[in-house]
Amino acid sequence: MPFALLSALSLGMAAAAAAAAAAAGSAGTDAQRASPFQRPPTPSRRLARRLTGESVAEIKARLDVDQDGVISEAECVCADGFEMELPEVTKDMIDYSALGHLESVTKSLALTMYTSQGDFTPTFLRRMLENLLTQNAEEILGVWTLFWPDGYQVAFGRGPVNLTGSGIYGAGPDKDQLMEGGLTKYFFPELGRNATLFCPYVFASPCCPPRTPGDFLSNIDGAVWNSYMEVESGNYEFAMRPVFDYFNETYGKRTFLESGFWAAPYIDKAAGVMVSFSMPLVTEVPVDSSFDPWVYQRTGAPATGPQRSWEGKYVFGVAGIDVKLSNVILNCGGGNYSQFPRCVRCPAGSARAANQPADRCYECEPGRYSPGEGLSECLRCDPGTHAPGQRSTECIACPAGEFTESKGQAQCTACPRGQFQTASRGTACERCAAGKYQHQTGGMACFNCSTTRTTLGAGSISSAECICSASFYAPAGSDACEPCGVGLSCAAGSSAEAHAAALAGGASAAAGLVYPEVVPGYMTLSDDPFSPYLCLDSGSCPGGLPESCASERQGIACGKCADGYFAMAGTCSQCNDLDLSGVVFPWLLLLLAPGGVCVCYYFSNKRVENWATVNVYLGSVLYIVLNNYQAVALVKKTNIYLCEFSSASLGIWSVMLDGYSMFRPECNSSFDSFDAKFWVNLMAPALLFAVFFGTYGVSWLIGNVQPRVRMQRDQLTGMFFSLYSSFFTAITALAMGLFVCYKHPNGNSSLKSSPEVLCFDEAWHSKAYASVAAVVLYCLCVLVLFGYVIRRAPTLFTKSESFRQYFKFLFVKFHPDAYWFQLPVVCRSIFLGVASVAFQSGALQLYWIIIVQGLYMLAVVAVRPWRHPSGNALDIVSSFSVIAICGVSVFFAPSAAMCASADKETRFTIDVSDGLILVMSIASLVLGLILATALVYWYKFAPVSREQNLALIDGVLGAFGIFTKAPPDVHQELVAKLHVCDKALLEATARLVQTELLGQQSGPKRLITPAPIHERMRDGSGDTPC
Repeated sequence: MPFALLSALSLGMAAAAAAAAAAAGSAGTDAQRASPFQRPPTPSRRLARRLTGESVAEIKARLDVDQDGVISEAECVCADGFEMELPEVTKDMIDYSALGHLESVTKSLALTMYTSQGDFTPTFLRRMLENLLTQNAEEILGVWTLFWPDGYQVAFGRGPVNLTGSGIYGAGPDKDQLMEGGLTKYFFPELGRNATLFCPYVFASPCCPPRTPGDFLSNIDGAVWNSYMEVESGNYEFAMRPVFDYFNETYGKRTFLESGFWAAPYIDKAAGVMVSFSMPLVTEVPVDSSFDPWVYQRTGAPATGPQRSWEGKYVFGVAGIDVKLSNVILNCGGGNYSQFPRCVRCPAGSARAANQPADRCYECEPGRYSPGEGLSECLRCDPGTHAPGQRSTECIACPAGEFTESKGQAQCTACPRGQFQTASRGTACERCAAGKYQHQTGGMACFNCSTTRTTLGAGSISSAECICSASFYAPAGSDACEPCGVGLSCAAGSSAEAHAAALAGGASAAAGLVYPEVVPGYMTLSDDPFSPYLCLDSGSCPGGLPESCASERQGIACGKCADGYFAMAGTCSQCNDLDLSGVVFPWLLLLLAPGGVCVCYYFSNKRVENWATVNVYLGSVLYIVLNNYQAVALVKKTNIYLCEFSSASLGIWSVMLDGYSMFRPECNSSFDSFDAKFWVNLMAPALLFAVFFGTYGVSWLIGNVQPRVRMQRDQLTGMFFSLYSSFFTAITALAMGLFVCYKHPNGNSSLKSSPEVLCFDEAWHSKAYASVAAVVLYCLCVLVLFGYVIRRAPTLFTKSESFRQYFKFLFVKFHPDAYWFQLPVVCRSIFLGVASVAFQSGALQLYWIIIVQGLYMLAVVAVRPWRHPSGNALDIVSSFSVIAICGVSVFFAPSAAMCASADKETRFTIDVSDGLILVMSIASLVLGLILATALVYWYKFAPVSREQNLALIDGVLGAFGIFTKAPPDVHQELVAKLHVCDKALLEATARLVQTELLGQQSGPKRLITPAPIHERMRDGSGDTPC
């Protein structure tokens, strides 16, 4: 209760009464009675000197000018007055929960008085109050008790008291009435009631206001100040509210110890703004003052006697404490703290939540920061930043090489080994990519392995993890990495040492080693394991360790069939016992060859008058088909890569270039070597010639006995050259075979026909001259021979039957106007053979074939050289099929990886190319069979009748008769209107009649069929009839 409330001092009531009696006896003057304050007791000398530099006695002596022992109002001269600006403070601004620990002070006082049942001495009360105050001197300004109706009677003199008007508004006894014990000036009109108060405030100047609120000299001496507050003020509740609530059970049935009440803040002139806590003082039995002091407020009449509370106790006073608000925590919102008399925003670097005590702001912990004032929560540092200490106002970015991956970190974490962070504010470290490493923590970058080295994965922590990159390997005894190159597959970390270990230990040892492996489709030799050779058939070379070939193959590039196997259509098949015996090759071939010559001789015995027959036309179809598939076989021999199906589709026609291979010469050990095969191939045309004329010699020997058996030399020669020209493309390929090489990744080259043989080595050079001679003899000499014969043909053809028989093969297939067309056919064969010799690139080889075959097809379209139109159609389709096969092969150009791919789109592309190549490869054969069937039908089963010929003659004669009878001007007009093609047709018709009917040449040369009709068309004078 504030010290300005002057009432009876129950604290140390005996001492107070004695002091009051002494004052009444010695100072009863008017000046004394006019004094507005009670002279305070002597304050503590020690505390007074500490604050003012002079003792209380010295202060009194200085102020008491008249030396009467009393400081009058006139003598109270203050150097400076009390000018503190008192703020307005409301109850909702106070955080009463922070003052809960002070309520126990009042409760202990009330409990002590309850225990003594109100029967105690003033000395005991004073000491108890002094102890409570001394123990809480920093927080509590005062501890007090308030008794009624008469302070002295309650404490504890029990003298006569007039209880009239002792209610809350009662004036109490006469203010001039002398209380028992001699207390005077006990009541103040400003108070309006009687009470007992202990107030501990003593100021440095007993007559002047304090210079600062709460400035006091002693914790145990009383001081008086009037005009504390008006009775009507709401703050007056601190004295009556706890008792009122207790009696009326405002908060339910709460005991007197639970009925404490914190009053609203109020203003004290001396102490400033204060707040008080009070609670009822009760006994089990009524004492003299145990009556309801608020009866008057409710009824308007004084109380008549004691009144029991709901728990059967009697209230005889109130106890309380006074707390200066500068020591009280205000109820500040989040982001603010209590700094009486106002809430202040928390400074940067700190914060306060609304549910935290408001006595202070809380420094931001490490990992958090407050960038400005008034924050209710410290913010967590973002990932990539940190706050290492307290009171941080900002977060510091993690430097390069460090990171924080979550919010609220106090320290950055250094990137572990194998990781790095190049920039500041990193939220994570990146793993060193393959080919890099970082051996330290906190790395800002990774170190590169050497150019050709890498690591097995990301996050390497040492340079020792740098190994040779994929497609490189470490040679023996060297730190450098060498490229594997084409044909080798080097996984990262491959080394020659591991390869040697795998080679020495076999497949079981190779399983756990990393070494350069041979890619399927290639092979290497043990003495040079990193020098790959390209295999023509990928299935022959499974790859892996050196010299790994399919079980039936051996040699460089796995190009030779193993002993006991023979090559056919690109595969090796096992020889049977008959093949191995040597009977099939060469003896069976030598036995069958003369018989074949005899059969061919029989069917070739046709005079020129019989050339316009179905057999000739069928022979032309067969000739075109044979030449087409020789060209297709040449496409297969180019260096273009084909998938397995396409390779097999074209490979079956390889027999057209190597017909005797069907007799399996490899099965005969005498012909199994490359030398033997080379000479057999090179001498094949000569051997064929020997067979023909050996057969001729035999026929002459037999002809001495049976003349009909004797063969005619001119006819047999023509048959030989007919067969020779039919397979001229194959003979050209055989003659040039030694020069058809393909390149290996290691720089060497192998023969296309025998990959196990290296081109340009000593053995190859020893055979090169023979091959050149074969090219000159078999190709160029034959071309010259054919050219000479064709040049002489228009003159000799009609004169010499022997000429016609010798060289019938050159002319029998072609139209008389295109008798020379064998030359383009032969030239095409030579130029097709040149493709694989002149170019190493498979694409260039195919482009060359496309050009040659395209020019030839244009010649066929322009000349229409074949004797029957079916030959022209078949030749055009065959040429187009070869061009299409080359085009598809070049356009798709699959690789081994594409052929083995399981990708749906890639497989579709491969399937399309395989299908197109298959269709084009059989187009010539299918059309040839269709045309042959049609020719047989037309000429054998539906021949042209005599009537049809007569009708044709009548039509021609009629047309010519009309033309001859027309006047000359009509002739001129008709010819002028004809289209150029019609003119050419009319001119060809005239030339046809002139040459075939009269035997006369005019314009382009034409082979004239010799016939008696020429003589019959001439009269005796030798003139040609009109």
